[in-house]
Amino acid sequence: MDGIINMYKPAGMTSNDVVMTLRRRLKPLKVGHAGTLDPDASGVLPICLGKATRVAQYIVDGEKVYIAEMTLGIVTDTQDASGQVIEQRPINVDVDDIYDAAYSFKGKQQQVPPMYSAIKHDGVPLYKLARRGQSIVRTPRDIEIYDISILDIQFPDRVLFKVRCSKGTYIRTLCHDIGQKLGCGAHMSYLLRTQVANFYIKDSVDLDMVEQMYRQGTLGDIITPIDKALAAFDSIYVNREGYERTLNGSSLYKMHVEHVPQDLSIGDIVKIYYNDEFLALGRLSEQDTGKCVKPVRVFV
Repeated sequence: MDGIINMYKPAGMTSNDVVMTLRRRLKPLKVGHAGTLDPDASGVLPICLGKATRVAQYIVDGEKVYIAEMTLGIVTDTQDASGQVIEQRPINVDVDDIYDAAYSFKGKQQQVPPMYSAIKHDGVPLYKLARRGQSIVRTPRDIEIYDISILDIQFPDRVLFKVRCSKGTYIRTLCHDIGQKLGCGAHMSYLLRTQVANFYIKDSVDLDMVEQMYRQGTLGDIITPIDKALAAFDSIYVNREGYERTLNGSSLYKMHVEHVPQDLSIGDIVKIYYNDEFLALGRLSEQDTGKCVKPVRVFV
């Protein structure tokens, strides 16, 4: 059984807790997740089953949508409500200040990841170093805020907003940075992820539903096939020789492909089909012998 389940992760569980629970309940299926959610956050957590665990990185690359609450005037060491309060400041801002500060973060930018994160330094997760009282200089990462909109403001200190962003964006750091720009400080007090790539919260299922459907033999009804989960990628179709070469992991050239989208660029990932059968993911490359598609994940 290969594919992706659009799982709803409740607050209070880590993403790994969800995976471990499903591994116990869905034995002997291989289970992994695509895109970590903080323990206090809830929402969409794509769960990969079987061969789909090999495409988790490509699902993570998709855009994400969150609804977050920011509490002004309080700064914490984790940048969210789970941390220790390290600073309290007076709040002297109005509605226009909040809108201007939030909207100033739209677009491409660099974001410094928080110390309380799973990013590793010399093989050790930063959050473990932070718990020891250590602070490491972190390299800023390229991110993009595609859109941000204020949903509600409850004075004196609560701001609810929606953000659509690229992979690698820390929403609690965004809250922290908005607070710094306002001058009063802030932390994230609530987070709900409503979308990862083409997985939406309205279609998500909880752990109990997954277990029930597994016992009933209907789990397949909520599993998205691997290629459908990768809808953002273009498709190419190979002939019989291209089919054999794909299975062997050999590069595909013009004579092996029946159709190639015109707008592809070197490095792009494509889905490879033979007739209607999904075979693999491939990457468009430039070699001495010309442009080709090199299979990078074969599923048959």
